[in-house]
Amino acid sequence: MGEMRDRLSQRRLSTEDVRHLPPRGRDMLGGVRRKGPVQRHFNDSPAWNERNEWQAEPEHPQPRADGNARAKLFGDLVGYANPCPSPDEWFWGINHKNVCDAQPKWEPVRAIQSNKLVCLDLLVEEMAAATGATEPGGRLVRDRDGQATRALIFMEAFPDTSPRGSGGVRPLTDAGWHRLRDAFRVRTEADFVKHLLNMHDGEVRFVGEPAWSEVPYTIAGGWGTCSLFHSRFWHPQTMKTDSARQWCLKHHGALQRDPEMKEIVLKLEEWQHLLQEEDHETLLLKHIPATSGKSARWFIRSGNYITLGELFVFGFDKCSCWDLYRTYTSLEVFIARKNHSVSNTENAIL
Repeated sequence: MGEMRDRLSQRRLSTEDVRHLPPRGRDMLGGVRRKGPVQRHFNDSPAWNERNEWQAEPEHPQPRADGNARAKLFGDLVGYANPCPSPDEWFWGINHKNVCDAQPKWEPVRAIQSNKLVCLDLLVEEMAAATGATEPGGRLVRDRDGQATRALIFMEAFPDTSPRGSGGVRPLTDAGWHRLRDAFRVRTEADFVKHLLNMHDGEVRFVGEPAWSEVPYTIAGGWGTCSLFHSRFWHPQTMKTDSARQWCLKHHGALQRDPEMKEIVLKLEEWQHLLQEEDHETLLLKHIPATSGKSARWFIRSGNYITLGELFVFGFDKCSCWDLYRTYTSLEVFIARKNHSVSNTENAIL
């Protein structure tokens, strides 16, 4: 019984896992009670996405949209952005964002998204310092009143990510803040920024024009030899189509419980299947088939990238959150957003 309790408490259970639990396990699971409040997210939430719920609103003065500041920010951003991992680093891993000499190294997609909480803490610290509203722990606690003068440029305007706001093209109005408060219990700017970062969790975008660099399918590097057919080059978040992403999740990604199955070399028919689904070009790799006696060629993405949290930290004293968000969403996607599990129950809150 103790072993069963440990197993259930140490990992998340899918619907299929719950369905196959023995009676003793189901009885124990039925006695579990929620410790904290329900998490609410913007992603796919009916409360934020149903267009027929919107009511007409009076016109509001538009916040300042500083095109010159955005242009300067974009010019400076190229020098601030991160270089894309090399083929060696995709295979052997890179340091995560919080510890420069981390060992062992992390798989690149996971390592790149590891700085979300660090960025959020830095932003909350700056917002709290600008408003003078803090509590023990440094969190911003002042509720929005829609009229206070913003002491930080970042807080001058925030994006309206609802359908009415065209996914962030328009600024959030006072009525929008009321909807956020009612639907998601968003009461402070810090709460809203946290929701924005969660909405783009794991997502990475290019800064400037991305490029393709030709590589051999077997690469001899500083740490040894790696193959482009290894599962690390076929991460679910580097797939463009949903079918290819689901295939990767099931065969060597997050849905695999066996750690050894996450580190495999794809068989010929497997990577050919993915290439067919992706039309020979994923977000990371491009394949040109052999033709007319010429050998097949492989290319890997190169250039510079940034996450939403990093862009907010870089530009919080240069542009409003609204301007920064519009700049970010105009960039080309390098690594797709991380998909979170969704409950299918009628009373689920996303």
